[in-house]
Amino acid sequence: MLRRLIGDYLAAIWKDWLSRMTTIASLIFVVIGLAVRITEVGQARYWIAAAVACYIVASFQVWKQERTKLESEIESLRQIIEGLNQAEGGTSLTPEDLVGIYKDRTTLQGQKLAATYMGKWMTVSGKVEDISPAREQIYIMMYHGQIIVTMYFEEKFIEPISALSVGNDVTVRGKIHNIEATLIRLVSCELVKF
Repeated sequence: MLRRLIGDYLAAIWKDWLSRMTTIASLIFVVIGLAVRITEVGQARYWIAAAVACYIVASFQVWKQERTKLESEIESLRQIIEGLNQAEGGTSLTPEDLVGIYKDRTTLQGQKLAATYMGKWMTVSGKVEDISPAREQIYIMMYHGQIIVTMYFEEKFIEPISALSVGNDVTVRGKIHNIEATLIRLVSCELVKF
């Protein structure tokens, strides 16, 4: 495992021209600093310092390339997930957006508008306020400002959810079951991040 990682690291350095040149320069500076008879110890320190500086530049170049590649992959995955959410009838609206449909409307008007979002998937992040059993399920409650969000999980999630405490940050994905003026209820939930 370590041998493969070192091999990957050296291959990444060798791929980039600047990294390759600074790595070679680093080796040359070390050889000059150690192999050539230098009368003053201070001069050897300068050569070794130059070698270290070249090595740092090479390592930074590799880190920068790998980070850019990783960020690109993460963005690609995010777009795929958003596409799946939309394909599954997902919504990117926030809890505030959803309960906002009741603003300046009667309850009946709000319910009719809310009905268009029922059954759609949404992802919510926040801090655990409470965890309670509900028949053969368990639910997490969190607040988004004045909005209560309850997320119901199937029985298979009882054990991992039981380990959570008040104040833990969680991200949950679930189907919208109910929207009221100050409440959103999600069902068939799954923990995305905890």
